[in-house]
Amino acid sequence: MTQQVGSTCANRLYRPRPSRDFLDINVRCHVVEHAIPHFALSISMLLKLGFAISLLVAQQRFLQSKGLVLLTLTSLLGTVIVTLLLGIVPGVLVSITDAIGAIVVGALGIIWGLFLLIGAIVSLIKSSHLDHIFKS
Repeated sequence: MTQQVGSTCANRLYRPRPSRDFLDINVRCHVVEHAIPHFALSISMLLKLGFAISLLVAQQRFLQSKGLVLLTLTSLLGTVIVTLLLGIVPGVLVSITDAIGAIVVGALGIIWGLFLLIGAIVSLIKSSHLDHIFKS
């Protein structure tokens, strides 16, 4: 009996062919399942780098906006972290490291959310002229 690797391959009607099987594992399904996340990360990184380059070409004054630069660098860093996590482990552990990468990127998102929330509250207080209440 041939072992099925992955959930999508197990749901298909399996007809064993000697050219696709290696060491009793369906190699084609295994390769396809792990190529899709790497392809998605490659496209994501390509789009992010295209954004950063387009931002520089459009106007170099965007570099003066520290928040925009830091947010772009954090986004690139998150993609690099997830790519490294998925690339350094064997195929069996990819789903576990993908979850770890999601936790890391989620933590980065929460940190940015708190940072932006605090900045928004400070701006709201300054714009509504309530700062004289807090100075007393």
